[in-house]
Amino acid sequence: IPNEFERAIYLDNHATTAVDARVKAAMLPFLEGEFGNPGSRTHRFGQRARRAVDDARAAIAKALSATAAEIVLTSGATESLNLAIRGLARHGRGQPGRRVVCFAADHSATLACVEATADDGMVPLVLPVDTAGRPDLAALQTALAQAGQGGTLAVCVTAVHNELGVVAPVAAIAAQCRIAGALLIVDAAQAPGRIRIDVDAWDADLVAVTAHKCYGPKGAGALFVRRRNRTVALAPLMVGGGQEQGLRPGTLAVAQIAGLAQALVLADAERDDDNSRITGLRDQLWLDLASLEGARRNSSGDDVVAGNLSAHFDGVDVASLLVALPDLALSAGSACASGTPRPSAALLAIGLDERAALSTVRICVGRFNTAAEITFAGLRLREAIEQQRAASPLWAMRHDRAALDALGWGGR
Repeated sequence: IPNEFERAIYLDNHATTAVDARVKAAMLPFLEGEFGNPGSRTHRFGQRARRAVDDARAAIAKALSATAAEIVLTSGATESLNLAIRGLARHGRGQPGRRVVCFAADHSATLACVEATADDGMVPLVLPVDTAGRPDLAALQTALAQAGQGGTLAVCVTAVHNELGVVAPVAAIAAQCRIAGALLIVDAAQAPGRIRIDVDAWDADLVAVTAHKCYGPKGAGALFVRRRNRTVALAPLMVGGGQEQGLRPGTLAVAQIAGLAQALVLADAERDDDNSRITGLRDQLWLDLASLEGARRNSSGDDVVAGNLSAHFDGVDVASLLVALPDLALSAGSACASGTPRPSAALLAIGLDERAALSTVRICVGRFNTAAEITFAGLRLREAIEQQRAASPLWAMRHDRAALDALGWGGR
């Protein structure tokens, strides 16, 4: 198959996205002449930088249906989640033994933060998900009831899953939290541009977002901290200059913040049009692959976001497959876990066995992909899968159950 493209086709938009040219344009002034420190209020350079940060904060708040006073600027979703989860636990040290709950398919940033709350006397609890990666609401209800009123400090949920693309029922989880007297923390890193973020409709207390998943720069994020109806109290994880309401010290990165704001504004404004086009491209790609023997999607349905395609292919070793496809940028799972030989924890959590998890490809179509790229990607994937299978003795005897059992393969 001739490669008509000058570089690899990028289909890993869950890991990160290219920076939109309009976002670059919003950032550029603060990388050139407008270099002032927003903390320097005695001259026009600092004052202009401060106004830029204030304008960006207001735009970020509007994109989340929040207020500017509820936005804490950070370096990204991982820092935001650390501040939310661990900051809550540190503030709650005077009430040890309370539970901090998350779900087995959550991002490693959430899982690690929840585990770390034990250092502050909390009790981490990881609950199961269903076979598509959705939180198990019955398990959550049971856990909250067992803990009793006020016995659970917080529940963490991923709004859009970074591997499976499923959308969590955030508002339903919030309703259970209100009954139990628990706070709700939402990892919304993958949400902008894919679903609408409305912190009031979600009834969330803390929401983490990042720029680089929605065509903004790396190193820019925000944490929504509720100040209306109920006030959420956090302990800072760092000390220093007292910026960001004393929760996140350090000189503000004005260009990154401007980029975050512009990325969120565009994601909100263009969500429906982007999703319609991207869904069509994703569905075409799956149509090209679904006829392969042993091809199965790991999650599907109306609650899987546009662009996401997580699928496993029997008889394929995904690590070798990706090496054979240098002209396609794909992944086996979360970028934060890449380089490890272990199967994805999220895929095991939905009930896949290790072999299926290690034969899974994560594809995410994005804003800048074209129909020609998708056609080429489908052809290349089919070619590489068929070549790997043709070289596999196990695949050749896949229908000989006795031979497979004798080898201890245990496959389908």
